[in-house]
Amino acid sequence: MLRDVRRYLPRVEKRGRALLELLADDGRPEWAELKKRLARPAAVRPEDLEPYEARLGELKGAAREAFEAFRTAVVTAEAIRRGIPHEVLNAKHHAREAEIVARAGERGAVTIATNMAGRGTDIKLGPGVAELGGLAIIGTERHEARRIDNQLRGRAGRQGDPGHSQFFLSLEDELMQKIGGEQVKQLMERFRFPDDEPIESPLVTRAIESAQKRMEALNFDRRRIVLQYDNVLNEQREIIYKQRREVLFSDDVKPIVLGMIESHIRRLVEAHLTDDLVPEEWDLPALVAALNASVFEEGDVEPEALRGLDRETILGRLVERARVRYEEREAAITPEVMREFEKVVLLRVVDAKWMDHIDAMDQLRQGIHLRAYAQTDPLREYQFEGFEMFKQMIASIEEEVTTYMMKAQVGAGSVVRVAVAEAQAAGAEGVRPRSGGADAVRQSPGSVEAVKPPVGTLDVPSPRSPVGLGGGDEKKKQPIVKGPKIGRNDPCPCGSGKKYKHCHGKNV
Repeated sequence: MLRDVRRYLPRVEKRGRALLELLADDGRPEWAELKKRLARPAAVRPEDLEPYEARLGELKGAAREAFEAFRTAVVTAEAIRRGIPHEVLNAKHHAREAEIVARAGERGAVTIATNMAGRGTDIKLGPGVAELGGLAIIGTERHEARRIDNQLRGRAGRQGDPGHSQFFLSLEDELMQKIGGEQVKQLMERFRFPDDEPIESPLVTRAIESAQKRMEALNFDRRRIVLQYDNVLNEQREIIYKQRREVLFSDDVKPIVLGMIESHIRRLVEAHLTDDLVPEEWDLPALVAALNASVFEEGDVEPEALRGLDRETILGRLVERARVRYEEREAAITPEVMREFEKVVLLRVVDAKWMDHIDAMDQLRQGIHLRAYAQTDPLREYQFEGFEMFKQMIASIEEEVTTYMMKAQVGAGSVVRVAVAEAQAAGAEGVRPRSGGADAVRQSPGSVEAVKPPVGTLDVPSPRSPVGLGGGDEKKKQPIVKGPKIGRNDPCPCGSGKKYKHCHGKNV
C-alpha cells in the first residue's frame, strides 16, 4: 500500500511534463491557464482540471491520451493525500495475494484489483459487515468475456452472505467503443448533457451483453483457427516422430535405408524419363549423371545399357544394382558397423531436415494471411503449401541418406568401428557399453572420409548409448541452484529505483 504521496509525485510530474510538451504548440487561449499550471504538475488538484474536461473533445490523438493519463495520476495522488487505507492486487505481491483477498471482507477494507479472475480465495465477511450490507463490488469496466464479469460479481453474496455489485462504465472503454460509444458521446455533446449525468437503461445493459457475446464468438473462432493451423504441423510431426521411434528402437534399420534408396532412384527416373517423351528421346546420360552423384560410382551404370528398355525395367535394374552395391559396402565394413552407421545417419539427417522444415513452416505461417487479398482461404493455402513442403522435405531426407550411405567411406580407424567393437565386448561380458553417444560420431580428421557430403562431423547420439546425448564417460551434471526470482514489476536490485523490467531485466 502506498501511504506517502511524495513517492507518487514523480509519476504526476512526468505525465504533466509530457502533456505540456504536447500542448506547447497549441496557441488557443483557453489552454493557456492549463499550461501555466503544468509548470508545477505536483500542485495540480482534480478540481483544477474540471473546466478542461468539457473541452476534451478539442484534443486529438496523443494530446488527449496524455491529458487523460495526467488526470488519472492527479486523482490517484489526491486519494493518497486523503489517506484512504487500501490494498492493491496487481500481480506484484505474489506471496501476499491470498492474504489480501481473504482480508478484503473486513470492516472498512478497500481492495483494488486489476483482475479478480483466478483468485481462488473466498472473501469471508468480518464481524459486523453483514449487518451493513455485506461486500460491495464496484466494477470500473466490463470485460470482453462475461465469465470474467461474473467472477467479479460472484465475490459478493457467497455462501448466503449479503452483498451487491455495481459497474461504472465510460463511453471511452474499449468494449463501449465497439457498441457505438463514440456516437452516444457525440449525441450527448450535441444535446449538451452534463458530463456527470449517469446513463442507466436496460438497453445499454443488453447492448453490452450482445457485444460480449459477439466478442466471445470472435475469440472462439480465433482459437479454432489457431488449432487448425497447429494441426497441420502436428500431423507432420506424428509422421516424423513415428519414423524416428522406429529407428531408435529397431535393431535393424536396413529395410528403411533400402526403401529410401529405392524411392530416391524412382524419383530420379520419373524426373528424367517423362511420359511426354518417347523412349528414344529420353536423356539417359543425364539420368546416369544424377545417379552417379548420389548412388553409383562412375562406370557402375552405362547409358547404352539402358537404351531400348521401358521405364519400369530401367527402374528395376537400377534398384537391383543399388542393392548389390549396398551389400558390397556392408561386407567391406562388416554388418555391425553398417547397422550402427545407418542409425547415426538416419537420426542426423531426419533431425536436421525436420528442424529446417519447422522454421520454414513458421515463416510460411507469418505471411499466409496475405493470401486473403487474392480471394483465397489462407488456411487451405497453408495446408496445401505445407503438404508440398513436407513432401520436399521427405525427398530431401531420402536423397541425403542415400548419398551418405552409398558414398561415405568408413576408414579402418573410424570411431564408429571402435564403438561397435566396445559394444560387442561389453555385451560378451554382460555389461552395457559405455562408449557411444555423441562421442561415437565426433570424429577426428581422417577417421571417416566422405564424398558428397562429408560425414566426419555427424553429431547424433547413438541409440544404443545408455545415457543419451552425453555418452557414458561424461561427469554427472550438478543441479543448478537458483536464488529468489525477481518479479518483473519489482524494484531493480541495482538501486536505480526503476522496475526490474525497465532496468536490468529489460533483455531477460
